Amino acid sequence: MINHGLIVRSTGDRMAVLAEDGKTYTCRARGKFRLDGSFPLAGDVVTFRRAEGDEHLVESIIPRKNYLIRPPVANVDKLYLVVSLAPPVTDRLAMDTLLAAAEYHGITPVIVVNKTDVTNGEKLADIYRKAGYRVFITSTVTLEGVEALREDIGEGLSVFAGSSGVGKSSLLNVTLPDVKVRTSHISERIGRGRHTTRHVELFKNGRGGYIVDTPGFSSIDPVQMLLYKKERIAACFPEFEEYLGHCRYDDCTHTIDEECAIRNAVEEGKIDPIRHQNYIAIYENVSRLKDWQIRELLKGE
Repeated sequence: MINHGLIVRSTGDRMAVLAEDGKTYTCRARGKFRLDGSFPLAGDVVTFRRAEGDEHLVESIIPRKNYLIRPPVANVDKLYLVVSLAPPVTDRLAMDTLLAAAEYHGITPVIVVNKTDVTNGEKLADIYRKAGYRVFITSTVTLEGVEALREDIGEGLSVFAGSSGVGKSSLLNVTLPDVKVRTSHISERIGRGRHTTRHVELFKNGRGGYIVDTPGFSSIDPVQMLLYKKERIAACFPEFEEYLGHCRYDDCTHTIDEECAIRNAVEEGKIDPIRHQNYIAIYENVSRLKDWQIRELLKGE
């Protein structure tokens, strides 16, 4: 008999699937997935069947709306990016790469400026609010912004991400105390491969949805985040939107081109210069991708 369920935990080739009957089944993926380059991820809705004994096999993956390699999770609705101006200060390029990746894959990005009991985060928050993002300012010490953040977390699948040391897991434990997320749930190894063996788990958030905690990062590679079409990168920066289509050249890259509406907006103080610098860095990184590398990236789609 074929069953449907949600993968709520994935460790290597073993996964826990929450089925429609409310029971959780331990499954493994059929060998065909590795042959065609795809693989079931936490967050996937799948069909599965009983094999021999108590073993169950995942038969198929219901079409995804998106997926990420880092962390390996599918069907993400929101990305909460936790950042800090207190040491270790969040790298702006890594921050903007993650935000662009969220936009690229149809994920709603939300910025959380944490540790404001140590360092005021209003200046950074203001930059990103003006760019078009929703921003929360929080502290796990004073509990500033915690209730507002809790109210924002609802149905669907949310990923919490942040660089090492920003207090992400502590913030999660204060905001969603019933979840009791611990960093030990997730391996700290950061692999560059597509299917690096890692424990990824969906936790019920108590508000009708799920959350995924992620290992802390020190840097983010755009390629790891499946950013592969350079012509789409500009549209992943919300503050660029009103200027797109107003450049002198239709194929303007918004990097060094003359009479570029976006470059003019930067010079006029309408767009944050660091955001534009980071756009250029991402664009140039993606531009170096070869066709065969793109084909490898897309094997799982």
